[in-house]
Amino acid sequence: RPVPNPTISNLSAEALTEYIIRHARFFGARKVTVYTLRSDIDIDELPVELLRRRKPLGSPSTESTTFLRDLHRLKQIELLWNWTLGTTPSHGYDQVLLLRDDAFWADSVHLRMFPDPWTAYSRQFGFLCARSPADGPDDKGLVLGGQIAGEMLTLYSAFYHNPSPLLDDMDSLEHFIFLVAQAKSIRWEMVRKDWLPYFTAQHMLHPKWSRPKICLRGITQERLENPTDVCVHPGKIPYPFCEDLPLL
Repeated sequence: RPVPNPTISNLSAEALTEYIIRHARFFGARKVTVYTLRSDIDIDELPVELLRRRKPLGSPSTESTTFLRDLHRLKQIELLWNWTLGTTPSHGYDQVLLLRDDAFWADSVHLRMFPDPWTAYSRQFGFLCARSPADGPDDKGLVLGGQIAGEMLTLYSAFYHNPSPLLDDMDSLEHFIFLVAQAKSIRWEMVRKDWLPYFTAQHMLHPKWSRPKICLRGITQERLENPTDVCVHPGKIPYPFCEDLPLL
């Protein structure tokens, strides 16, 4: 069963901040700033008129746990961006990399591959090493050009206040993000999956294990060794795949 990361699950906000800064500097970051929420946040009341026309991010209803989680995530992203504006360098940002918190990098990212400050970049939906099941973008990792980052990081406000009918008929959170770019005339480019070489990761606990183990989601060792799409070298993968772990 999935469990929290045992390394950080019981850390205080101060200890977690120190942990992140220490690791970021170890891996070469010159400047590190951590934004932590000291209390839970609530989403704003959904106007009745909005609910009549706008689908709930692909979920079956506005009471859905998935919808509420996704809307909270969008609000957290926007709060982080608004806070970040106070620390923006005088020349602005060249790129902004938006990652989901369960992303695990299997290789390096070369930001020179994302040169246009007016473009949003992502992988195609699906997992590294496996053929994509759909044509849309993957939302777990986005590279946003510095000139359009603010337009793409205010998705929470866009859901509530952007009147474009394009945003009324989305089938998923990923689709909504893509439609926001279309509504704002922002260019979107799909790149090779190995340009953004991440998997999603989680910790699992089995009754026979003394401690949780980290594993990577989405594919299996067999698919890694016999990929159906662009991949990374198997030697770069230090952890097992969740689908290969023993069942209860």
